[in-house]
Amino acid sequence: MRLIFTALFFLFGLFLSAQNFSERKISRMLDKIEAFNKAHVAISVAALKTSEPIASYQADHYMTPASNIKLLTFLAAVESFDSLPSLYYHEIDSVTHIKSTGYPLLLHPLYPDLELSSFLKQKQFLVYHKPKSKLKSQGSGWSWDDYSYYYASETSPFPIYGNAIQASGDSNVPKFTPSIFETLSSTDTLAKNFIRERFKNRFHYNPKKWNLRDTLYRPFVTSDDVFVQLLKNYLNRPVRLSNDSKSFEWKLLYTHKEDLLYKALLQESDNGVAEALLAMVSQKK
Repeated sequence: MRLIFTALFFLFGLFLSAQNFSERKISRMLDKIEAFNKAHVAISVAALKTSEPIASYQADHYMTPASNIKLLTFLAAVESFDSLPSLYYHEIDSVTHIKSTGYPLLLHPLYPDLELSSFLKQKQFLVYHKPKSKLKSQGSGWSWDDYSYYYASETSPFPIYGNAIQASGDSNVPKFTPSIFETLSSTDTLAKNFIRERFKNRFHYNPKKWNLRDTLYRPFVTSDDVFVQLLKNYLNRPVRLSNDSKSFEWKLLYTHKEDLLYKALLQESDNGVAEALLAMVSQKK
């Protein structure tokens, strides 16, 4: 993040200068910034209306945009929403119908929205209406073996628990949250520490390498069925999955956790939160 903000201040200085910069001059400026000493840097700045070049440095080099793209995600979110919607709902008698806005903080292990979970706790019977459109669980560009790390948690219509299992404990047998994954876990003395099988919600941990102070997060394979099962287990009451997209007069529940969510995006650079925000913007647009 330090490198991102250094880059932003550098580019901001270019904009304020309102003059063209030669590649040699930019190179001298970069040499004075310690944060860029071991960085691969390319810059291309042009006027928005005329496309006239303002600054260019190694602009023909291929780059991976990485987390600075999250600044555009943040811009899209604040331009699209005055308040972030956390849930669509419609109540009939004792039945509460719900559908997703894409909001990612339900039971999140790091940034929980307790108001949303409390709202659902108060309902007697829930029906979850799954969306018509489908999301790719992972975007292009991920390495094939990223699937087992928290930063590559799957994208889903209604994230729950950050779409990740949390393992922690004070013994050689870790405690799992959500608890339903305990029955899907087994010991493996050949495992690095705590891993998931590639295409299944089967987890393996090595008791010999388990650090008692560890709290590890591993993505689980998402689906509408898994979401309903996890929510049902948390609420300890019925949750039914519906394919029927009824034309209800849906109400919106708004979150009061914008600061927490945007902190996760901009300060922690959380990929799952970023992907969820993009889904929320896409649904609205």
